[in-house]
Amino acid sequence: MVTIQFFFLSISRQHSGSGDATGGLQDGEPAAGGGLGFLELRLRFERECALLGIRPNRPVSLYAAAKKAGEEITHTYNHIYGLSITGLRFFTVYGPWGRPDMAYFSFARNILQGKPITVYHGKNRVDLARDFTYIDNIVKGCVRSLDTAGKSTGSGGKYRIFNLGNTSPVTVPALVSILERHLKVKAKRNVVDMPGNGDVLFTHANISLARTELGYKPTTDLGTGLKKFVKWY
Repeated sequence: MVTIQFFFLSISRQHSGSGDATGGLQDGEPAAGGGLGFLELRLRFERECALLGIRPNRPVSLYAAAKKAGEEITHTYNHIYGLSITGLRFFTVYGPWGRPDMAYFSFARNILQGKPITVYHGKNRVDLARDFTYIDNIVKGCVRSLDTAGKSTGSGGKYRIFNLGNTSPVTVPALVSILERHLKVKAKRNVVDMPGNGDVLFTHANISLARTELGYKPTTDLGTGLKKFVKWY
């Protein structure tokens, strides 16, 4: 018997006159049926996408396309070879020992050096927002996914995808304000339009599946996490 999981994808709610999606393909969860048949769920999803002018299976950034391709490839390996596979989707991870190219890290460095920082906004000066997730919460999710992973049996291996986020999007200007407070230095903000590289205005993780199957529960808000980062920095 072959078990098939269907994934609903959360799409950035932007659209262009041409009807193509201008927002990137975002992380989603396996659809929770709640008693509805797959056909009904699919029709409902397609109606919502049509109203928004969105084509959900056409990523508009290389980043989104690479993530989607990776999940398709691993699903194929699971199907053919029975490998037990768990995919984890991280949402804007930050904290000590983080990547220097991430916004929070480069912002802190430039603020302390008295250099200007570039803050992007969308059309009509809409602020960008991200579901910033502290590194300790991500690590706990990774460990729990390892603890619950199934064995690769050669047939019928588990295939799981989990979102690991904080479920509390914060705007980038608010992030800068928090850094200013902890660093005790005022930032020199250079606010410019977001480049047309397929990036999205906001991200917001649905962690219901990770909460149910992994017991994943993020506990660190952005203010607390950035305070720890600044202390380390």
